[in-house]
Amino acid sequence: MSLNITGKNEGLSVGGHAYHAVIIALILLGIFGNTCYLFVIVRVREMRTITNYYLLNLSVADTIFLSSELVYIVFAYGGFTVNDTLMCFISFTSVFVTTEESCIMITVISVERYLAICHPLKSHAINTIRRCAKSILVSWIVSVVLASPAVVACIKTPKDTEPSAIQAICYIFLRWLERLERQL
Repeated sequence: MSLNITGKNEGLSVGGHAYHAVIIALILLGIFGNTCYLFVIVRVREMRTITNYYLLNLSVADTIFLSSELVYIVFAYGGFTVNDTLMCFISFTSVFVTTEESCIMITVISVERYLAICHPLKSHAINTIRRCAKSILVSWIVSVVLASPAVVACIKTPKDTEPSAIQAICYIFLRWLERLERQL
């Protein structure tokens, strides 16, 4: 199996390796579970609490993360050509942003739970749906800002003779998967 740094691969297949099948199954299971949670929150009125809205946002971030990784794996190992690093860029940008979003949202949930336990009366007064929506919006903005240095590094392409940063990241990721596969 050979990989080149230009983003083109030569016939890597998902079906030939049990490891890849397990990874894809776990990704699909994660997408299914997060989608079920979304469905429950939308359909069951009693589940529409502030904490569940925060968890719903976390679920959306996880679904975006898993979906982008699934698309990347299918393209990389399905024998498709990653067209001029576009697929790699989209995948890694969504990974950076959703990872930051997940960390921020877990922090927001922790603060909200702390207030609910340690200061229940104050928590009830300040935790509103409007504040929840603002917190979610601000968390996405902050996650984009925090992830922007990595995204900008991926966009910036050195001289024509050198690979771009995102091509190098994709190459490193594929090499890591290749080594992991050999160990199994």
